[in-house]
Amino acid sequence: MVGTVLSPLRNLDITGPGLKWDCADGFQRKCYPLLAAWFGDYPEQVVVAQVSYGSCLMCEIPEGAPMGHSTFRPLDNLRDQHVYLELLDKTNIDVLHTLGVHPIRNQFWQYPLCNVYRLWQPDELHQLLLGSVKDLLHWLFKYLKARNVKDQFDNRFTSVRRYPGLQHFSKPFDSMKRGSGQGCEIRGMIKTLAVNCTPIPDSSQDAGKTAAETRFDVMVMGAVRALCEFSLLVSQQNHSDLSLAALNDVLKQISKKKGTFRDQKMSKSAKAQLDDSLARESHHLREQKIHKICAAMDVQLYGAEKITTSKRRQFHVRLNGARQVATIWSDADWQRATERLVREIHQVTPAKCKLFDTSFKHHERQLLQEVRTKATGPRSIFAKKHAQKMTTAEEEAYGAVNMTADKCVQFQACLSDAEIDATTWSIADTDRVVNQLGRGIHGITLKDQMQFTKEFSIRLVMFEAWWQAIGIQELRKTIEQHVIHF
Repeated sequence: MVGTVLSPLRNLDITGPGLKWDCADGFQRKCYPLLAAWFGDYPEQVVVAQVSYGSCLMCEIPEGAPMGHSTFRPLDNLRDQHVYLELLDKTNIDVLHTLGVHPIRNQFWQYPLCNVYRLWQPDELHQLLLGSVKDLLHWLFKYLKARNVKDQFDNRFTSVRRYPGLQHFSKPFDSMKRGSGQGCEIRGMIKTLAVNCTPIPDSSQDAGKTAAETRFDVMVMGAVRALCEFSLLVSQQNHSDLSLAALNDVLKQISKKKGTFRDQKMSKSAKAQLDDSLARESHHLREQKIHKICAAMDVQLYGAEKITTSKRRQFHVRLNGARQVATIWSDADWQRATERLVREIHQVTPAKCKLFDTSFKHHERQLLQEVRTKATGPRSIFAKKHAQKMTTAEEEAYGAVNMTADKCVQFQACLSDAEIDATTWSIADTDRVVNQLGRGIHGITLKDQMQFTKEFSIRLVMFEAWWQAIGIQELRKTIEQHVIHF
């Protein structure tokens, strides 16, 4: 249908004489009608551009990456229909799928001087009112509910009196119908939005409000005001250099202050990803900063001649070696732990062990006479009866009371605990080995170590206070920039 309607444009010869059209001033002029723009929402633009849903219409930004471009992301390659046509001719279907392009010939590639990936043009309805403004209103309503002033906002919103140029609403905005008809309602709401949001700064004067909450309220009101100014400026029919400069200034204010709505914008999955990344990276960053503090204090208290690079390397090699040796669970360790637990849990003595050996050998000889083969497979008759004979010999030698299922479970649990205890490198073990290596490698006296421990404890308390108040918040903001993109 679209191809039929636009066929005259497709068949136009741009090198020919063109078309003579009557102009408004009464003169005829030679014209070349071209397809230059296509107004519509995102789903319509996706159909026209023949790209996968969720992809950018203008560039090849990877799937799953935050839409838009920022200071920490370079600009992606712009879409080029000539490149896609060449890939299609070579049947490189996988490459086209990777770039988010459907492997079919787009009919708009045939139109002269038409770049289908530049037809998209922003319009007030789809990009502003039903796009940016509607999203910010959604975040604003969540913020109002979190601050417990949503009811006050709704009362003010529905109490606006009828006046020429202002739209009267009889019910809250978020309870109105959904659809494209909301564009007119949002346009009318923008005119009184800043006034209706006055419960936000008013609530900041209440007792019990923290300074952080007050600062967020001021940021939210600034974002609301900037959004209202931007919407009203954009709706003008004509623009000058002055109005364009004002638009640019207001847009910078929106970009600067809309970060206040990060919590409202993040989905549950994004919040979970943020929490996981924060927990993982905060541990590593905190350990790195503590290590730097410790290294700086080493040089400050002991002197640079004692804390050289080669001695530091030797210190860490020997510390890691001591940790590795102390955390090995050898066969001898296992044998000693097993013998101890057998005595404690199963009441096994040397005399009972000899009795068990004698009894088990007797049962094994009987078993060989019965089975006449010593097949050792786990499912063989010999293996099954062999286990039964061993159990019988244990009960005869050690007593059935000491070989119950509960005691066997207790034995395995205690053996596992013994392995964990033996292979655990505690803080006390670290301090002990560090002090020994410090005296042996760096030539540090016990008095110097005590002074270092005292001053390091003070510095560590100061660092923890800074980390909880500032450091963790700065890290959170950095991670938020990658998890959620404004």
